[in-house]
Amino acid sequence: MASLYKKNNIWYVSTYVNGKRISKSLKTKQRKTAYKIMPSTLSNLLKQSNHLNNDISFEELTKLFLASNNHWSKNTRLLYERILNAYNSGSDLSNIQIHH
Repeated sequence: MASLYKKNNIWYVSTYVNGKRISKSLKTKQRKTAYKIMPSTLSNLLKQSNHLNNDISFEELTKLFLASNNHWSKNTRLLYERILNAYNSGSDLSNIQIHH
C-alpha cells in the first residue's frame, strides 16, 4: 500500500517493502502535482528497492497496487483508479478532478 503525505510543505510518497517503510520526496508543494507524479515516482521507488523485477510494466504495477489494499474507502479507491487509469491510457492528468 502506498500513501501520500506532506512534510514541511513538500509532498512525499511512502510504501512498505518487506516490512520496511520507504519514502521519496515528490519535490512539490502542490497537491494536484503530487497526485500526477506519484505513479511514476512510486514505480521507480519500488524498482530501486529491488522489490519488483525491472521488467514489470507500469500497467502491471497499477494492478498490483490497486489489489494491495482492501481497506481503502470507496472514494480513495476511485481516486487512485481514476489517476492511474488516466496515466496508463496517456490521458491528460490535469483534467482529473480531485475532491475531498
